[in-house]
Amino acid sequence: MFKKQILAALLLACVLMWTNSVFSQTGPDRKSLSGEQTGSQKWALLIGVDDYSNINDLEFCGEDQRALYNQLINNGFKKENIFLLHDKATDNKYLPFKNNIEKQLKTILKIVEHEDVLLVAFSGHGVNLDGNTYFCPTDADLERVATLLPIQFVYEQLRSCKAALKFLMIDACRNDPRPRGARTPVNPTLNFAKSLNATKPPLGVIVFSSCTLGETSHENESLKHGVFMHYVLEAIDGKADQNRNGKVSLSELTGYAGRNTKLFVARTYNDVQRPFINGELTTEVLDYDLFTVSKPSVLMAPSGVRKAEHQKTSQNNLQRIALALHEFHAKHGMFPALYSTDASGKPLLSWRVHLLPYLANADLYRRFRLDEPWNSEHNRALMREMPAVFRSPETAGDRFVTNYLAIESESSILVPPSKSMFGLTTPLGISMKQVTDGTSNTIAILEVSDVRACEWTRPQDFRVVADNPLEGLGHSRDPKVFLTTFVDASAKVLSRDLDRKKFLGLTTRNGGESVYSP
Repeated sequence: MFKKQILAALLLACVLMWTNSVFSQTGPDRKSLSGEQTGSQKWALLIGVDDYSNINDLEFCGEDQRALYNQLINNGFKKENIFLLHDKATDNKYLPFKNNIEKQLKTILKIVEHEDVLLVAFSGHGVNLDGNTYFCPTDADLERVATLLPIQFVYEQLRSCKAALKFLMIDACRNDPRPRGARTPVNPTLNFAKSLNATKPPLGVIVFSSCTLGETSHENESLKHGVFMHYVLEAIDGKADQNRNGKVSLSELTGYAGRNTKLFVARTYNDVQRPFINGELTTEVLDYDLFTVSKPSVLMAPSGVRKAEHQKTSQNNLQRIALALHEFHAKHGMFPALYSTDASGKPLLSWRVHLLPYLANADLYRRFRLDEPWNSEHNRALMREMPAVFRSPETAGDRFVTNYLAIESESSILVPPSKSMFGLTTPLGISMKQVTDGTSNTIAILEVSDVRACEWTRPQDFRVVADNPLEGLGHSRDPKVFLTTFVDASAKVLSRDLDRKKFLGLTTRNGGESVYSP
């Protein structure tokens, strides 16, 4: 009898030990997220592919991931913890070839620790061939499966990863990747989302994909991003922070990006695109705070004084830019065009570059090669000498982007160059006498959000979306307002609640609208 009692006790102890090992597991398959508060690190592998060797190109995938790279740095990720593979990388090992992607994935998985968080993001073509799902690296060939990156390979790598949370974000299904004359009879993207969403990811892996079964993931020219990634960037920037705790949780991110992507695509394209989240969605996972809203050293609840100082600096910058536009006009009899072009009309350099001589930066201007694009090897190196007047006070010193944009429109102050200006080193636009609405009633330059900011030399500005014209305006220092300078060089603070029609009237120089600037 006594031996039976001992045997029963030992058996019960073994059962309890097994139960504890299964339901409290912290090995490769299940881990606690409590490390968020104990010095855990966040890592990211970002992959954006636009330029394909053997299949159709895409347009904004690289820009999506470059913007995400900058956003992560501003929102809680260390720069050295982010690996970015994209078409414009100057180091060959960061070009998005299949071999490079596999190597970088294996490398980062060896670095992460048990309490860490890993984000893997892919923007590019995704295909389903013979029931198998693949990412398309830049050297993808649909006739050679060996050139594709199986998602099953990615899953297996993530399964063995030690990180507490592994978040895979996918924006694929954008366009038909098949080149003209391809033997593949059916668009291979059609079943990509179906296969992806029907397959349960490994334990500990959460997948957030840009669309679901039978849908297209849209790119948008006015946003300069994929629609899904545009709202992901906005979410991380703080717009998804519903409880105002200064952080963006997984549920806040996916809810904001999913909801707004669906609404934008329905309104803009009369189409359906519904982002989809897949994985073991426990309360602990959904409530995990992936991103901090504020920028390092600046935005952690800045004082009212600091906000006011930064706002004043931005207003001064805008006024200096407006006055430089007047100096340019005084010399040439016209304002600059939005950008210079080559002889065929391809954009080269922003108006901001051509304004340099009127901002006490003539030496820098002379060093630009005006017959080369903004991102040529020579001109790209000069980006690092960005004048302070183009930099918002909150922008980190190692970022060379500007929040000060003109309005991209034929009816604004700075217009696209006419054909007669193609190939000219100093492109001219319109004259002051064409501002018939009045200089005090016509916006010249706007301050935009970090999501809409761009490299200061890049020929890109603010394109107004008629349905939501104020989208992307304003700065995180005070999201209720945005700064602008008018043609008369007056800098003003305008409300984000400004009437839509009134704002549209202020953006045109000759619309004849009965508006006045606030």
